Amino acid sequence: MTILDYIVDFLTNLIGGIDFETFLIIFGVTILLFLLIRELVTWYWKMNKIVRLQSEQIRLLQDILSEMKKDYR
Repeated sequence: MTILDYIVDFLTNLIGGIDFETFLIIFGVTILLFLLIRELVTWYWKMNKIVRLQSEQIRLLQDILSEMKKDYR
């Protein structure tokens, strides 16, 4: 058996005892929890702010570079 066969067998045994609607509800709740936890982690580590500041730095550096190119022409 390949690894894929083991994974498929595991998932089949895992969800074999529940109906499809229950599986969809559990899957939906899991996705919502993942998104909520992801947002909390990015807020805690200030990742959104870091990305915004880095984007601003890139824009400013591009402005500086374009001005320097104008001066050397």
